[in-house]
Amino acid sequence: MPIININNCNYNYEIHGSGEDILVFSHGLLWNSGVFINQIEYFKSKYSILIYDQCGHGQSMILDGNFKSRCLYKDVIKLLDHLKLKQVHFIGLSMGADIAIRIALKRPNLIKSLVLISASVSPESNYRKYRLLNNIVKFSGIKAVLQPILVNMFSIHFLNDPNRKEELKKWTTELLKNDKEIHIAILSALKRKNIDLNDLLNISCPTLILAGTEDKATPSENSKLVHSMIKNSILCNIEGSGHMVNIEDPETCNYEMEQFLDQYNN
Repeated sequence: MPIININNCNYNYEIHGSGEDILVFSHGLLWNSGVFINQIEYFKSKYSILIYDQCGHGQSMILDGNFKSRCLYKDVIKLLDHLKLKQVHFIGLSMGADIAIRIALKRPNLIKSLVLISASVSPESNYRKYRLLNNIVKFSGIKAVLQPILVNMFSIHFLNDPNRKEELKKWTTELLKNDKEIHIAILSALKRKNIDLNDLLNISCPTLILAGTEDKATPSENSKLVHSMIKNSILCNIEGSGHMVNIEDPETCNYEMEQFLDQYNN
């Protein structure tokens, strides 16, 4: 797997497919690029796909312990520039959606279209709850708070579905791969500066917003607010899904993305 050093972080990335148009997938806090496996398999015959692990996640290793979430989008811009990508469709999930928005504001010419999944522009809304979670992770690791994390990430229906027990086990295992140092990323993400809502008015690229109606981490009202501020946006509520809509309902998620992206595919 290719590695590039950006700001003292060794970023792990992969490229799949060979289409002319490029999809970039950006995952959320506590996860890694593997959460997009269903999207990679679905889209790789038509698009080139870039996935990467966020700094401090998956196989992207921080070299100096200095994690600044507000700068993640700058790292991603450097990655795109390094790969000489001129214009991409950027798909961001949760924290990845925050990164997508910041790139669209900073380098609008890089973005052909946006797909924002489980998006929010107000990380402080759950600050106290996640600050407590962060402190527990710091001293006891992810396992100590695994259950509340799962409840925030997935709908009750998904968690209790006997037919999806193996899927849940798989994603639980992925979460448990995080070591205690992930607390640095959690705290930094919570302290990142809010995106000014009025700045969203400056985003002009086509934007699809996907929101799970049972999302507890970033309730769908957040996506509705983002939709109201991005003038060229479409909001799609995915019924019954939690925060990880691309995992819980990949069929609907992929269909809505395909219908949207095909309009802007060369």
